Amino acid sequence: MKTCAIAAVAMLGACAVDEAPAAPPVVHPGDPDWAVVRAHFERPDGTLTAGVLAGVLRPGPANAAAALPAGEGCVALDIGANKGTCVCNVSGSWDFDGFYDAAAKTNTLRSDYHACDDGMGVVDGSQILRAEADAAFVVYAYSITANGTTNRLDAIAQAATGKDTILASKVDDGWVTLNRVSGLVRDRVGTWTCTTSPTDYSCVSADGRPTLVARR
Repeated sequence: MKTCAIAAVAMLGACAVDEAPAAPPVVHPGDPDWAVVRAHFERPDGTLTAGVLAGVLRPGPANAAAALPAGEGCVALDIGANKGTCVCNVSGSWDFDGFYDAAAKTNTLRSDYHACDDGMGVVDGSQILRAEADAAFVVYAYSITANGTTNRLDAIAQAATGKDTILASKVDDGWVTLNRVSGLVRDRVGTWTCTTSPTDYSCVSADGRPTLVARR
């Protein structure tokens, strides 16, 4: 198995699916249903409204994940272990547990953070990466404490070779997706093109729905 220390969404492309000795699939309490995760991107079922607009467009995993430890200097990772514990740069620790599913041809890596302080922020919670043949997904479920403020991060990222990373966000009635590069948001009805100014967020739909505006 190819073990990947996940520090940011940008590293998804490095986590290709490798042919490796088969290991029995590991299911942890709270692991996602990956068919449901993929469906969030293929068929968004939530509705983008002005009330949730700022939350959807606010900087998310692509920025917040920079606070995660890179795993450099972790002995277990250095020797290519599939499971182990790493000490964070300042204090705390994080555990990783990965496996290759020969039947599904997927690599999965779960990381659990325990008051992990790498000097940029303290992380508690979990992050699960699954690399499939055509795409990789990361499910974030943790809190980051930095500069005296704690923020919760519950989101999903999807990346595929040669394509922009797409984020899926939970809204009032389901899920919507966001391409931060193009500003495109997909919801249950269609697409929105969103722009950001110093004072607000503004989204225009392709199907003539009223423009959405929210203060930053």
